[in-house]
Amino acid sequence: DWREAKPLLEALASQPQDRRPLCTVILADSPRQFERAAAWLHDGPPCSRGACVFHEEEAALDFVREAVASRSTGASQQGRSPGAPQAPAAAARPAPQPQAFVEPPGTEVLSPLRRGRSAAELE
Repeated sequence: DWREAKPLLEALASQPQDRRPLCTVILADSPRQFERAAAWLHDGPPCSRGACVFHEEEAALDFVREAVASRSTGASQQGRSPGAPQAPAAAARPAPQPQAFVEPPGTEVLSPLRRGRSAAELE
């Protein structure tokens, strides 16, 4: 049940900014729960900044893998000299996108569509 995320996000909001996660991934059990979670995120309570919600488990896992890979790539390239050779880029593939996401500085929520299907069609 995605509602378990509410008290967690509220508790995290009381932490200093440097102790909060960059992103919190919420996996909804059903399309109905997904719609409710997306609506809650859309209302933009301050604690929801940096949260994203998925209905498909594989999409959520892809999003996390991509986020970890991009952070580790960025961290490994910091401190390199400008002329240092860089590792070849991995095969280009589109980064997974959350089905609903609240940007950390604002409250914009993306459409709850995934691969052209609405949450209702995912039932």
